[in-house]
Amino acid sequence: AAASRGRILFRAGKVPWADLAMDDPAWAQLAAWAGHDALDQARLRAVVGWPNTGVIVVPTRVVPALADMWAELIDKVVFWLTGYLGRQPAESLYFTDTIAFQLALAGLARSHGQALERTVAHLPVQVNCQLNWPLGALDDAGYLSSLDQNPPVLLHAAQDSLRLTPAGTIEAVPLRARQLFPFLSAALAQLAAALRPPDRDATAA
Repeated sequence: AAASRGRILFRAGKVPWADLAMDDPAWAQLAAWAGHDALDQARLRAVVGWPNTGVIVVPTRVVPALADMWAELIDKVVFWLTGYLGRQPAESLYFTDTIAFQLALAGLARSHGQALERTVAHLPVQVNCQLNWPLGALDDAGYLSSLDQNPPVLLHAAQDSLRLTPAGTIEAVPLRARQLFPFLSAALAQLAAALRPPDRDATAA
């Protein structure tokens, strides 16, 4: 915890499409247009990786600068992808947010005159557990054994992996999700315990 103090925290997106996206020549071209040469790009891949932007912890002092830079780069990346690289909006927009966030982190580190390693750090999978991962990808990333030992506290229920009520609470857990993610039962038991109304007798005592 002390090592990550003052840094921007996010979970590394160790998913099959991460390398696929960054191996696309368009990624290197976008980074170059944002002012990052090949050495910068290698460092960006090694230190930041493919960030998942579902849960981000940002020090208060850098929120305005990061928000402005990120928003500006989203507009630029969309323009570069569709206007210069000829990508269709539908296939481009899915990755736009993530690529812009990567480039914003690199730009923020540069503007502060510090290394990326001192700007960012990775959150554990328990605080942003994405339920549309293939089970093999979870295992390859080293997340599966970690989740078996320590269940997640925040579930990223993408692509209808959990059925939710209009209020956002969990209505049902499909059998396939329970089979794919053995840690899910423990996580939901923790959630149920946390949401259970307090014992009136205990409260009165």
